[in-house]
Amino acid sequence: MEPLTKPDYRQYPGHSKEDKKYALNRDYFEKLERAPEAAQTIKLADRLNNVSCIHLSPKAGKMDFYIAETEMFYLPFAGKVSQYYCVRIREQIEKLRARD
Repeated sequence: MEPLTKPDYRQYPGHSKEDKKYALNRDYFEKLERAPEAAQTIKLADRLNNVSCIHLSPKAGKMDFYIAETEMFYLPFAGKVSQYYCVRIREQIEKLRARD
């Protein structure tokens, strides 16, 4: 499904990698809001699964970036689309923070 695939962040404007990823996500979630309900549900289920496993990543700082990205983009989107996923994703973030 095309709405599920994020384009390469490097094609977006910005001075830093973070700026480019922010621009990508802003554009991506505007499109995802117009996508079929099935695509929206799959995207949220995928993020829930990823948030549940991100603590296993060996990359330093990846978990913090992932939480920030989830809170900035995925939670507002989930709040519009599915209270179930909004609550579950928020619970997983709280579990991650409790690990620290």
